[in-house]
Amino acid sequence: MLRYAPVVAIGRLVRWVARKRKPGGGAAIPGVVVNKLAPGFLGNTLNSFPQGLVVVTGTAGKSTTTRMLAAVVSAHGRRVFTNPSTANIAQGLTSAILAQSSFTGHIDSDIAILEMDEGHAAKLSAEAAPRVSILLNVCVDQVDRFFDPQLVTAMLSRVAQNTSETIVYNGDDASVVDAVAGVAAQKNSFVMGSHLRAQDIDKMGYARVSTAATSMPTVTLQSAEKKLASLEVDGHEVSVSLPSAGIHYGVDAAAALAASRSILGSDFDVALAVSVISALDPVFGRGETITVRGQEIDFVLIQNPTSYRLNLNSMAPNAECVMIAVGSDVRDYSYLWPVHMDHLEKVAIAAGPKAKEVAIHALYGGCVVGLVEPDLNLALEKFLALPTPLDGRKTLVFSADSMRRTRRYFGLAEQEAWS
Repeated sequence: MLRYAPVVAIGRLVRWVARKRKPGGGAAIPGVVVNKLAPGFLGNTLNSFPQGLVVVTGTAGKSTTTRMLAAVVSAHGRRVFTNPSTANIAQGLTSAILAQSSFTGHIDSDIAILEMDEGHAAKLSAEAAPRVSILLNVCVDQVDRFFDPQLVTAMLSRVAQNTSETIVYNGDDASVVDAVAGVAAQKNSFVMGSHLRAQDIDKMGYARVSTAATSMPTVTLQSAEKKLASLEVDGHEVSVSLPSAGIHYGVDAAAALAASRSILGSDFDVALAVSVISALDPVFGRGETITVRGQEIDFVLIQNPTSYRLNLNSMAPNAECVMIAVGSDVRDYSYLWPVHMDHLEKVAIAAGPKAKEVAIHALYGGCVVGLVEPDLNLALEKFLALPTPLDGRKTLVFSADSMRRTRRYFGLAEQEAWS
């Protein structure tokens, strides 16, 4: 690894310059430079962990599942390297390595637990075979990126084929079941699934729901109400406090428990795992509560129609002060039109570059819209100036681009980068 010392030095210099020029931003630039100068650096580093590489991938839930899993494995005494800033593509992963490695690129950890974008996971798994892969779901909402859920299924299939030891997969998702067909039986496989009602599973946005039964070991989500989930692990029922309200967080917890059980083997302590997950705060933007200028505000990130739908459904219908900010990262707002807005009674502010589209969508759904403000910074100031709700907190719903700009405007960006 000594041969990478000059490249690591260049990457760190680029990182320093990027942070000086744009505090809280430019996190991917060092990775772009290093991957260009040394194409084998990322793969070789990911192959260097004594207890292997664990990959968490799928359409939705990667960040929360990875956070839960890394925390549980760490609590069992393993030194874990992960990507806490949720940088899940090649350049972001390389940047995360640069932030934590020695001058030679070595990371003093036992195991790597990384969330990866589906496309990058398929490619990187050929260079760095995961010891364990967690395949979460294939949602129809990926049409804006991959055009067809079958393409995502094929990507997950490549990850499964390249996995050396264990596959943990979502038995409720027919596309994921197809992705592991012919492979799962050849490896140690763990299925996480649910006993949820059909209408609740439908809310998850899977391209296809599976009804096939399995005799393989399972972790099962029995129910999820608000911030409490009931799960069955090895025939024992446990209750887990979730970082935020929503069925999808219960599914993430099931995936994390199934994966940690498979990684730790006989060392797995289900009581410890449950207590660790129950104590976790949300991943930034995923239902976290932030204090801004003395006001408590719920930050809710929407990344696709499924997360938009699930997060709206978890909010109180009579929420008094909701701002929805959609940025330029949503190129075509019609992508979000499948989400029914009629759960909310009022949107106080529609903001960001897609403010008009947000307002039209809300009005069509029967919501009252108080203000339309395309200037995000101005909208944030007006949002803070609104009266404090009599019940609950102010809620800021945003797309990824608006989230980054909001955190930067409020001076919060440093919390998510280079942790």
